[in-house]
Order: sequence, then structure tokens, then C-alpha cells
Amino acid sequence: MLEDDGLFYMQVAGLRKGSNWQDTQWGLFMSRYIFPGADASTPLYWYINQLERAGFEVHSVETVGRHYSHTLHAWYDLWMKNRNKAELSAYSGRLSRLWEIFLAWSTVAAGIGSATCYQIVAHKNTYEFPRDIFCSKDTAEARRKML
Repeated sequence: MLEDDGLFYMQVAGLRKGSNWQDTQWGLFMSRYIFPGADASTPLYWYINQLERAGFEVHSVETVGRHYSHTLHAWYDLWMKNRNKAELSAYSGRLSRLWEIFLAWSTVAAGIGSATCYQIVAHKNTYEFPRDIFCSKDTAEARRKML
């Protein structure tokens, strides 16, 4: 469905390669209790491999886990500040506690670098893709004039 000159952006949680059993437990906890069916224990190379096998060229990857740790910490603080309201609404005491654990654990995991968040930009791997969009306008125009 992506236009031939379109960009594909994906943000996904994952574990850095070389993670330990505690990191894997975080991923399993998250996929069981928070996002059923999700797999946050997947390392970056798996996503890159799948994108390339699907016919994409990966333009860039940014690991923003440390930044995301600060976001998660802010969410945790807000959750704790408002958890009584949450428990009175759609969240039972058990579900509220699960989210508290998830947000706290995720903040720590992202903060120490075991869990992270990847931002991946890819596009269709065709000869026609306008790759000059990734260059500065001056560089691309100067090169075109030389050809």
C-alpha cells in the first residue's frame, strides 16, 4: 500500500543483542499482561532482516531507548499520581498494579540500556526511488548539474 516514493516509519520496542534473562522476562511479562501477542524481546537485526526480505531498503535506524526512558518515567509519575482514579474507572486493582509494574520496569530497563526503542525508516528497494531526498538540496542539485 506504500506509494513507490513513500517512506515507511516504524517505532518498536526491543532488546539489545546480548540481553540477559531478566531482560527476556521483561519482554515476556509485557507480551503476556500488557500487550498480548507482542514480542518486545526481539533484537534489532530481526526487524532489519524482515524489512529487507519484504523488499524494503532500510534508510536509517535510531535507538532512542534512553530518551524513551524519560518518557516512560513521566508516564509512571502520572500513573502513580492518578492511579486511584484509574482504579475507580476501567482498571481493576490488579490491572492497575500490572501497569504500575510495567511502567516502572520499562523505565529502568530503558534507562540501563537493556530494553530500548528503535525508530526505523525504510522505503521500497527500487532503482526508481528518489534517494536524493536524503541529501541536502544543494548537494543533489550540484550533482545533477554535473551529470
